[in-house]
Order: sequence, then structure tokens, then C-alpha cells
Amino acid sequence: MSSNPCEWYGILCSNGEARIIGIDLFNSNISGEMFNNFSALTHLQHHDLSTNTLNGVILDYLNRCHNLVYLNLSHNILGGKLMLTGLTSLEKLDLSTNRFHGEVNYSFPAICHKLVVANLLMNKFWGSIDYFDGCWNMQYLDLSSNNFSGLFR
Repeated sequence: MSSNPCEWYGILCSNGEARIIGIDLFNSNISGEMFNNFSALTHLQHHDLSTNTLNGVILDYLNRCHNLVYLNLSHNILGGKLMLTGLTSLEKLDLSTNRFHGEVNYSFPAICHKLVVANLLMNKFWGSIDYFDGCWNMQYLDLSSNNFSGLFR
């Protein structure tokens, strides 16, 4: 295997700069705890680890990926509270079919000003959904199979 990550399967690099801008490893039979130290990937824009068997929590390192536009961690066994406040460029978020729990008030509305798609289906979230009121660009929002309450206007 090459020592150059830009030549690895599922890794997308920018032209010329050889910086990792995408990780696309959906349905790749990856298991174990969620990776850490994403802070080194300062140009990461696309991150898809869906349909694997990742467990544990999303560590704070991911919050340092300020250029992240697409995040899909759906269909894993990830859990814990959702803390994505640093992902202010995020447009598409899919965390469906996991074991996240608690309120989402820490992440929303902090990350929702550019958010177009948010899929939080089939988790263990609870609390108010009023946090989504400021998500003016939202075109698709799925909060079903959780324990949310309140009104969404």
C-alpha cells in the first residue's frame, strides 16, 4: 500500500495541493470506535462513513473540520450526545439509525444557517424541536422515530 493517502481507496484529495478533502468509505466493513484526530484534516469537505459498524461517540476533533459540507455517519451504532457546534459550513447531515441521545440544543441552531438536509431519524433524541426554527435553508428534515416535542414553524 502506498504511503501517500491520496492514493488510498475512498480518499479524495484536492488537485495540486495533495490535501485530503473527502473520505468516502461507506459500506466498507469498518468496525470499532469512531476515529479521532480529524483536526489534522483542515480541508475536509466530504465525510461519509455510513453503513459500517462504528461505535462510540463523535469526539470533539470532528468539530475542528470547519470546511465540512457533507457528513454522513448513518447506519452505525454511534451514541452519546450530539456536539457538532464547530461544523458551521455543514449543508448535509445524516446521522440516522444510530444511538445518539439527549437534546440537540447544543448543535442547533449553531450549525443550521447553511444546513439544507438534516436526517436524525431513528435515534434516541428528546427535547424541543424549536431549535430548528432558524434553519432557513432547510429543505429536508427527518426527526421521526425519536422523542422530540414542541412545534416546528
